[in-house]
Amino acid sequence: MNISNESILESIRAGKTQKEIADEQGVVQQTISNRIKQIDSKLVEDAKKEGKEKRNEARNYKLSESILEGIRAGKTQKEIADEHKISKSTVYNRIKQMDSKLIEEARKEGKEKRNEARNYKLSESILEGIRAGKTQKEIADEHKISKSTVYNRIKQMDSKLIEEARKEGKEKRNEARNYKLSESILEGIRAGK
Repeated sequence: MNISNESILESIRAGKTQKEIADEQGVVQQTISNRIKQIDSKLVEDAKKEGKEKRNEARNYKLSESILEGIRAGKTQKEIADEHKISKSTVYNRIKQMDSKLIEEARKEGKEKRNEARNYKLSESILEGIRAGKTQKEIADEHKISKSTVYNRIKQMDSKLIEEARKEGKEKRNEARNYKLSESILEGIRAGK
């Protein structure tokens, strides 16, 4: 198979490895390695330098895109940094290099997603409180929110779901009352009353 020096240099400039070039050409890696040794070393070094720059550009682009996706998903800079095993300052600097309008839109989308997640968690927790037989005041106190916030959240939820939760809560409250009454009666009997 006749592989031109220029096609090898072109592949190196594109940032491809010897293995990738060999796979493209349908030969073993050693063939490409031997051919590279036959090419002027200055040309090869220049092509490798250009290829390295392209690989770095591609890595940087992927990282920037991934950071942007993290922002859109509502992640913090620390969460993004931890996910990519890079420093928070690297994330911060990358964000500073990006288009500010694009970042602002991503942050807005991320804020909406974080709020949706918080709202979902709060709604689920309110529902669990109702199922456990807690009053709206008890739920509000537990979450350090107003009773009217709990009331409004309940109004926004599926009425059938709320009704089932209330029924379950009522049963649990009755069980608790019956248990307390039984305990009180037993205490009275033990005390000889």
